[in-house]
Amino acid sequence: MKWTDTQLIAEELYDRNPDLDPKTVRFTDLHKWICELENFDDDPNKSK
Repeated sequence: MKWTDTQLIAEELYDRNPDLDPKTVRFTDLHKWICELENFDDDPNKSK
């Protein structure tokens, strides 16, 4: 999974945290959670 796979990333994050309001998530937390996804294999620095 790459940074450009936004729909897949969103679905994976929702599956992990279905009760979380996405409007309350800090960017730093979102970045960390995406990088921790099992199938994520992109460069963490490419998000910037």
